[in-house]
Amino acid sequence: MNLVSRSTLLLLTALASSAPAGAKATKVEVCHATGSGAWVLINISTSALPAHLAHGDVLAGAWYPDSDGDGFGDAGAVPSACPAAGYVENADDCGDGGAASGPGMEEIEDGYDNDCDGEVDEG
Repeated sequence: MNLVSRSTLLLLTALASSAPAGAKATKVEVCHATGSGAWVLINISTSALPAHLAHGDVLAGAWYPDSDGDGFGDAGAVPSACPAAGYVENADDCGDGGAASGPGMEEIEDGYDNDCDGEVDEG
């Protein structure tokens, strides 16, 4: 899965190429994929960004743990700058203790806000 949208890449490429001659290059943080499968946070010039993204690096961001595996991250957790197993790029889970809670899920009468609308057991 491509973690950086094409429009984001085009915008960053345009920013990198629009700097006046002699201007200091803008820097961006990137999660660099190592040969061992780990991620290392590095700071590179925007002109080097397309090459890094082409070989699998991703822009640093906010990755949240998804302990229940439903695709929604825990907003109460401290995010990681780089991807990791069990982490997702959103903090949309209203109850990361079970896969029955998340945006758009069916509300059931169990004492929890299953559909993340701020109300408990309204169904």
